[in-house]
Amino acid sequence: MSAPPEAAEDDGFAAADSVEHPDAVVGSYYRGVLIRLSHGLELGTVRSASGREIPFHFGHVVVIGEGGAAGLTQGQVVGFDVGWTSRGLVVTRIRPMEAPGPRSEG
Repeated sequence: MSAPPEAAEDDGFAAADSVEHPDAVVGSYYRGVLIRLSHGLELGTVRSASGREIPFHFGHVVVIGEGGAAGLTQGQVVGFDVGWTSRGLVVTRIRPMEAPGPRSEG
């Protein structure tokens, strides 16, 4: 016996998200923030407007704009697109939406 359709796993990008988060999509990109970034390991994670954390690897993501992956900083607001792999949802494109802010020390 299968589960009813409303009990299906939420992929984090349901139509209801656009109602709850009116700024969740900018142009043709989802809006998010780089919450983890390791240039040494070439790995990162984007948190979407709905709160979902989506990983990426520098070798498998296209960074649109000047600077490429080296120009990305933790805490930066980005536009991103996603794709599916055998391991789940991953970021496939990143477009910086704003210049990174100054880092505060202290």
